[in-house]
Amino acid sequence: MPTTLKFTVLLVTSVAIASLSFAVYQTQRERQALQADLLSRAESLATSLQEDIEPSFEHCADSAINRLLGRFARRDDVKGIAIYDAAGVAVNITPTTFQALWP
Repeated sequence: MPTTLKFTVLLVTSVAIASLSFAVYQTQRERQALQADLLSRAESLATSLQEDIEPSFEHCADSAINRLLGRFARRDDVKGIAIYDAAGVAVNITPTTFQALWP
């Protein structure tokens, strides 16, 4: 095999490996950024929902809670909502929550 061909194959292989490595690294970084963004949005939505539901929850107003859950659950970016009490017991869960967890 001529020396020029050996160097060409080595160069092409090196560039391919470097490109593949960079693509994998970039994909991992993008995934981490998207996960961080999702967590931030979920926390923001949870805080907003908590501020709206706490007064109704303290007064045991189930109809108001259901109305608020329905309003939040209709958003396109929400797959489902569950409300838990201080002991961690589910108080109210939207039906879409189960569909999101078990399609």
